[in-house]
Amino acid sequence: MSINEQELQNKVEKVVDNYMKRAKSFHRQRSSISMNEEQRDLTQEIAEKEFQKNTLLEELLKQISLIIDNLIQRHLFDFQNQLLHLQNELYQLKTKQFHIGSQESTIKQTLVLSKNSSFTDFNEQFLSEDQIKNLKNKIKNLKEDVNKKTQYHDSLINMLLDQQKDLKENLRKNQYDLDVKSIEKRMLDQIWLSVETQSRDFVETKFHQLKQLVESNNQKQKEKDAVMWTIVNECKCEMDKMNLKLNSVNNILHEIKENNNWFPRIWKAK
Repeated sequence: MSINEQELQNKVEKVVDNYMKRAKSFHRQRSSISMNEEQRDLTQEIAEKEFQKNTLLEELLKQISLIIDNLIQRHLFDFQNQLLHLQNELYQLKTKQFHIGSQESTIKQTLVLSKNSSFTDFNEQFLSEDQIKNLKNKIKNLKEDVNKKTQYHDSLINMLLDQQKDLKENLRKNQYDLDVKSIEKRMLDQIWLSVETQSRDFVETKFHQLKQLVESNNQKQKEKDAVMWTIVNECKCEMDKMNLKLNSVNNILHEIKENNNWFPRIWKAK
């Protein structure tokens, strides 16, 4: 190695050494500042997400309670209207029977609402069998209609409760994912900081190994290039010879074609 190459290598190594020292100090300071800022941002983000989750749950519970109350009120209102309609119809039937029958008879109406939402006892002495049968059928239909609406409302309430359960599960899963990502990020930061604080000897060793490998590859490439150009030149010479022969053959064929006397020429050539 010449003196100039040695000086150049020493300068390069010195520049690399200074760069590695400055880069290591800079990366340490930046990593420390970055980790503190990211921890503060992460803590604030977790607190905001927790507040949003609680707010969302409270709002959802309020909406579900409001929907359930509205369904109950609507169901009760429909039932009361139908019950009032039946009461009026029953009263009209008894009043009509009263006018047709005896003046001394008095209509005594007793309405009892049982647990299964139907009339269990009423005065039937002034009603005909068809009227009683018709009234009982209407009460039966009313009961079936109420049961259908109750089942529909129950299914709707169950669906809302299931949606609330799914929402809580999704919020819990999102919170878990956030915690996992936070731990993963801290681990990556620690690994990166550990890699940056490795010894300078290890970096220099790798640098010299890489430099030697590059020089060796350059030398091998030069040898390969020399061999390749030798082969190319030889191929070029052979191609020139083949072109001369092809030109000679083409000239002969051209002359034969013009003279239209190919057989004697071929025989003479042989």
